[in-house]
Amino acid sequence: MRHQNERARRNQRASALAVTLVLILSGLLAGGVAAQSQTTVTAAPVTTKVDQGQSVDVSLRVEGVRNLYGVQADLHFDPQRLAVQDADPTTEGVQIALSDFLKPDFVVVNEADNETGIVRVAFTQMAPNPPVEGDGNLATVTFETRGGGQATLTWGKVILADADGQQIEARLEGTKIQVGQDFPVLGVLGGGAAGILLIGVALLIGRQRTVHRQSRSPQPG
Repeated sequence: MRHQNERARRNQRASALAVTLVLILSGLLAGGVAAQSQTTVTAAPVTTKVDQGQSVDVSLRVEGVRNLYGVQADLHFDPQRLAVQDADPTTEGVQIALSDFLKPDFVVVNEADNETGIVRVAFTQMAPNPPVEGDGNLATVTFETRGGGQATLTWGKVILADADGQQIEARLEGTKIQVGQDFPVLGVLGGGAAGILLIGVALLIGRQRTVHRQSRSPQPG
């Protein structure tokens, strides 16, 4: 009986913690802030280049974190140039792939909107999983490229919660994806017209030297 009561108390504490974290991650409850200036939330790689029509993986990472137990993150992208590939076709909507650095025991939201260009994810661990520390991937977004040019990924609302339901302060870093050539017009000029121009100049100089040599040669009587 004593063991059953102890197990029931543990389950109640775990449920209470899960509800608290869900409320914090949903923005319905204001928790305290645990200052961790060295913690960074980043989209990796910071810069990358991909040909138009190909896909590219972007990792949503946390670095230098302590006592992490839950997360909410909104990532904005350019829907004219990028579209999120569905990581779970069996589920309605478009989802991204959650990693296991932070166990997604309770998923509040996991969705991507390719019309407005936003990825929303929020999930928390549950007991008996312990908090996580260090560096790790929270999720991976696979983008399909739609149009050429530079697409910037920026963070919207980001909340990291510790095991006590307090928010962890973090620095945010976005990323840039270059789809196709950096400067297609200049690239053509540099590789094509400029080369033709140099050849033309060389031919002109050679022709002038030939005429000059001929003018200095003795003429037949």
